[in-house]
Amino acid sequence: MELITIIVPVYNVEKYLEKCIKSIICQTYKNFELILVNDGSSDMSGKICNKYAELDKRIKVFHTTNKGVSHARNIGLDNANGQYIGFVDSDDFIEPNMYEVLLKKIKEEDSKIVVCGYNVVLKKSIINRTKNIDKKLNCEEAIEEIFYGNTIQGFLCNKLFDRTLFLYKRLDENMDICEDLYIVCNLIYEVNDISYTSECLYNYVMREDSATNDIKSMVSNENKLKELEVLNKLKEDLNNEFNDIIDDYKGILLIYIYVYFYKEINKNKFLKNNLKKEIKLNKNNYMKSKYFSKKEKVIYLIMRYIPNLYMKYLSLRKRIHKET
Repeated sequence: MELITIIVPVYNVEKYLEKCIKSIICQTYKNFELILVNDGSSDMSGKICNKYAELDKRIKVFHTTNKGVSHARNIGLDNANGQYIGFVDSDDFIEPNMYEVLLKKIKEEDSKIVVCGYNVVLKKSIINRTKNIDKKLNCEEAIEEIFYGNTIQGFLCNKLFDRTLFLYKRLDENMDICEDLYIVCNLIYEVNDISYTSECLYNYVMREDSATNDIKSMVSNENKLKELEVLNKLKEDLNNEFNDIIDDYKGILLIYIYVYFYKEINKNKFLKNNLKKEIKLNKNNYMKSKYFSKKEKVIYLIMRYIPNLYMKYLSLRKRIHKET
């Protein structure tokens, strides 16, 4: 039986970690190693990792100072023994048959990457993100789906990878945003096609505290432009073959940044000038895009030229929603 390495970076998730670990050790596919990388947690997460390592010989634990999720994942990759590699975030959990299904699919279709549907777990509801796909996706189809769909996504966790893809690749530890998107697109470009199963086998937990922290980090400083830098770097890595896909996405991203963080941006002359420069360079991408409807393009124009009106519209819609 093929060995699967499952890598879980851990940082201050004592409330969620046990559920995550239990969902992995209860997999129907038993031949795996679980690598827990404690990234300098200040809560009980490290002790929880040690406890489960004592209970299950398939679990290995590495403790490191806090250097970020990419560094933690790279430690996992450096110590992986499996023929296949999977990733799980420590505040999420997986279905009992996830790796059995993914391994069967990747072998049947002789693929290097297989992707599954996933659930977004909210406080009071669950949203399924899946799509009926009965064939392999080529590189262009997969990249399109990452940027404009709700199924494949640019994260590592709803996927199983052939180990050979990571022989000479690691996550970029200098990236603190979009690091998943960056490596996933590069890996797909290398193999040229991927397999997909519509079964929702991964559960992405939308934490209220995590979402709040993400927003705060986005508006804190000039890091707002980092995602744009990653996208530009990605275009180069993909030999400019998918510029239309990435540039269309950049067009709407620029406007969203400008509208939603309008007050903060106006306080920062350097950021405002750089953002306006990028918007000007990408102004035609969105309007010419085949990925957006006429209605979406009208909304884009309002956002771009009358941002205050758009924000008033959002406030009104929110108020009506509360009243109903």
